[in-house]
Amino acid sequence: MTCSLKIPIAGQPNVGKSTFINAVLGEYVTEIANWPGATVEVKVIEAKVGNREVCLIDLPGAYSLSGGSEEERVTAKFLLEEDFDNVILLGDATAPHRTFYLIVQVLELLGIGVIALNKYDRALKAGIHINSEALSKRLGKPVFLISAVTREGVHEVIEKALEKQSPKYLDIDYGDLEYYVVQISKMISRLNLKGNPRWYAAEFLLGNQLVDEIIKNKDAEIYEKAKEMREMAAKELGDLYKIVIDSRINFIEKLFEGLIHREKVADKESSTIAMLLDNVFMHPIGGFIASILILFGIFTIAFTINTGYPLNVIFENLGQESIAEALENYSLSGILSSIFDSMTEIANSSLPQPIGSLIGDGVIAGVGAVLTFFPLIFTVYLLLALLEDSGLATRIAVAMDTIFRAVGLNGKAVFPSIVSLGCNVPGVMATRVLRERESRIAMALSLPFLPCQARLVVLLALASVLPAPLNSASLVLTYILSIATFLLVTFVMMRIVFKKSEEPLLLELPPYHVPKLRVVTWMAWDNAKHFLRKAGTVILFFSIVLWFLLHVSPSGAYVEEETESIAAYLGKLFEVVPMVVLETSKETSWILSFAMIVGSIAKEVILETLAILTGTSSVDQMVVKLHLNQAQVLGLMVAVALSIPCVATIAVIYSETGSWKWTLASILLSTIVSAIEASIVYRIFSVILG
Repeated sequence: MTCSLKIPIAGQPNVGKSTFINAVLGEYVTEIANWPGATVEVKVIEAKVGNREVCLIDLPGAYSLSGGSEEERVTAKFLLEEDFDNVILLGDATAPHRTFYLIVQVLELLGIGVIALNKYDRALKAGIHINSEALSKRLGKPVFLISAVTREGVHEVIEKALEKQSPKYLDIDYGDLEYYVVQISKMISRLNLKGNPRWYAAEFLLGNQLVDEIIKNKDAEIYEKAKEMREMAAKELGDLYKIVIDSRINFIEKLFEGLIHREKVADKESSTIAMLLDNVFMHPIGGFIASILILFGIFTIAFTINTGYPLNVIFENLGQESIAEALENYSLSGILSSIFDSMTEIANSSLPQPIGSLIGDGVIAGVGAVLTFFPLIFTVYLLLALLEDSGLATRIAVAMDTIFRAVGLNGKAVFPSIVSLGCNVPGVMATRVLRERESRIAMALSLPFLPCQARLVVLLALASVLPAPLNSASLVLTYILSIATFLLVTFVMMRIVFKKSEEPLLLELPPYHVPKLRVVTWMAWDNAKHFLRKAGTVILFFSIVLWFLLHVSPSGAYVEEETESIAAYLGKLFEVVPMVVLETSKETSWILSFAMIVGSIAKEVILETLAILTGTSSVDQMVVKLHLNQAQVLGLMVAVALSIPCVATIAVIYSETGSWKWTLASILLSTIVSAIEASIVYRIFSVILG
């Protein structure tokens, strides 16, 4: 083989390994062969992943590495004797405890591996939820919840398996047998065998014949000494096989403790409510309307909790302006904004300049402008998690299936579309589930029109300055326009440019069940934490970069006036765009144009840029200082939602399409479409709002 990387795939029988392999075959494979010298068939899949030639070795299904069958012996022999770079370990999400035994053995032996719990779609249908993030932390290894049938997560597993891992062996307590495990492992460590000496010691004690042969062939004297200790242990403790197996099972039980939640699911046949809900969501019009109403409700609740709406409006109409103002100022977002503003003032007043300005106006104000909205973001994801855990989220996706078919795609397009609402980068990569190359190109160009998590941060911030119910309605409007644009671009690409369509697809619905707090907080935190990580790393870096752009002139001199900075120079080159699109003033236009340019690096940085340029982390004050009216805010929201995707997304579009032509087309298309739609929305609402 000429492969640069070799990665075996191991798993117990019936974990869906064949389905996983078939998913891989449809995506990467270039050649299939048999591994030489194996009595049981071991397939070698020569695949091209990116620019790398990779050998994926399909090992026989084995319940353990203890050699109870020929399949187990072949799998163990390969892992013990062959050279490879990483290993993919498959388990069954519907029966994680039972199928994790082999995984634990391999991690104890090798200390490397990527764990993929397959059939997670079926697990959710059965009301089983697994906290993969916490499981990954406990193991010290990446854990993915996947569905090989839909290919969801398969690409991520393969990509992760390409990364080099440092061995970190699992440490299993063998109880009464621990003394003998330690003593025999000390002997075995002198043999320089591949892997963890403790694993060899435990396997030797339970009677693994393959391990017996390896030790005996390496050093007969050590073998005899170890054999004597095994006999002593058997006389003292009895059934060594049972002790080793029970110790590993106990380890698995403790490993999953608190990480699996099982819910009672509704029987659709006997539940009137379940049947009624399905009748609504499966209706071509009713499903769409119900989905929009639910989305509107989610955003309204999120604003009520975090910004005081609509209670502040009610008190204001009752003549209690002081109470209404207190609700806004002492909301979660209001309190955090005040804290960061105070920190900025302290830094500016107590530190020498320009250091004080760098720390206060650059780092604190920039990061603070984004972190202020974390409670709102977490609340939104918490409510979305409630939908997903209840079974409604899948039905909302299915309600849109007719729309996907109308634009030339099938139900598989739901998956990259849903992923893109979190992040466009994995969304574009997920287009690989589509069979036709033309379909993948069409979606790669249209998916960036779906607002990702980063854009949602900016949209939530801008919407918060609008009065109720316009704040919630503005988000729904923005999402409707984004989805409509995504569908229109897809339609044009599929029906007009490529003149093709994908085959129809049937989707299986999960049962309804009552959401559980522990599960929804898992899901919400998994989404929201990525925002925090960016705020602490990428955004901090760009805060400093932006401060320099704002305080250094094109000639390289330090300037206090931002109008003399490099930022002003860049913004003024493109200030005509917002002047035409939103009819903003010249002073405001260069700020908006610069913020949008910087936003192509990371969309959250738009807020940070506006915070620095306006000198406040309060979005309300930003809008006031920029002299933006409500119609201009709405137009700006549309521009943010549809504008040029971030650099990471652009890079992925190129890697997936393999063409600079389609990559540049995506940039040009998003620029033109965002400007046109933002201008139309601004002008329509200028008339409506007066």
